[in-house]
Amino acid sequence: MRSSLRCAIFVGCALLASSLWASSVQALALRTEQIKTMQQLVTELEKSHYNQLKYDDSLAAQHLNEYIDALDPRKLYFTAKEIEQFKARSEGLDDEVKRGELVTITDLFSAYHDRRLQRLKDLVDYLPSKIAQLDFSKDESIIVDADRISWATSTEELRGRWRKQFKSDVLNLKLTDKPLDDIVDTLQKRYAYQLKSAEQVTETDVFSVYANALTSLYDPHTSYFSPRRTENFNIEMSLSLEGIGALLQQDQDYTKVSRVIPKGPADKQGELQPSDRIVGVAQGSSGEMIDVVGWRLDEVVNLIRGEKGSTVRLEVIPADQSEVHRGFGEGESVRIFAEQ
Repeated sequence: MRSSLRCAIFVGCALLASSLWASSVQALALRTEQIKTMQQLVTELEKSHYNQLKYDDSLAAQHLNEYIDALDPRKLYFTAKEIEQFKARSEGLDDEVKRGELVTITDLFSAYHDRRLQRLKDLVDYLPSKIAQLDFSKDESIIVDADRISWATSTEELRGRWRKQFKSDVLNLKLTDKPLDDIVDTLQKRYAYQLKSAEQVTETDVFSVYANALTSLYDPHTSYFSPRRTENFNIEMSLSLEGIGALLQQDQDYTKVSRVIPKGPADKQGELQPSDRIVGVAQGSSGEMIDVVGWRLDEVVNLIRGEKGSTVRLEVIPADQSEVHRGFGEGESVRIFAEQ
């Protein structure tokens, strides 16, 4: 997928991820390697990056802010008071790294992860009854722009946000004229997948988010590559699998098109546009359309990617629409990128 998902440039720190982890490594050893990696990452960035930023109290505070934003961009899981309590610990974040500790991020992620699991389990277990309780005659709204959302002042306010987000998911499908049974089935599969993915989160995943929250402070093109991302990069470079000719990025629960590659298959097909959000992927001209809302970016990439000359169909929410889905290509297939 050489042209469709160009990996970020990484400065100095790429060598850190190539051989550190294997599936047989025990959890304690994994944590030890992550601590060593973070220490080495900080050292390399301070020494080798052109911005020459020192990882001090000020940068550590920014690092924690970036990490919180990466975990909970729509501010669905923490109250303002809880966030302030975590931010009060940011002054010691650089010292934690020097001492070989990653306590603050572990505590923060544990709280986020427990609440996400609880919410998803609740949705999966009681989905039909929760849909039945929704009142679509009530005039309500949610803020789409994450930068404009403030932290909730109470747990009760958080519950209200969760309910309205769920209502938006249901309404999004109702507007496509799906029957109720199909809506229940689609959301049941969506939330079950999200729950399964959340349950399978590893310390490596947590650490990758944390490391990239740091590298993003240096510049948008410096990135930490986890072993999984390194594997994907190697696949791209080997040209064994190809893509649709678009740069993709994670945007909350969606996979968003960042840029369409000129003269690539998506550009030639003409329908896919920057800021379109991919909500479904199907391989081949008649393959089942799989709902990918809430999927990890690398999982969506793996689903899109295929052998050279194969086809893939996408269902997207257009950039100029906030709710309505449409089929990509109206039944046509997008040719997988092939070198000219």
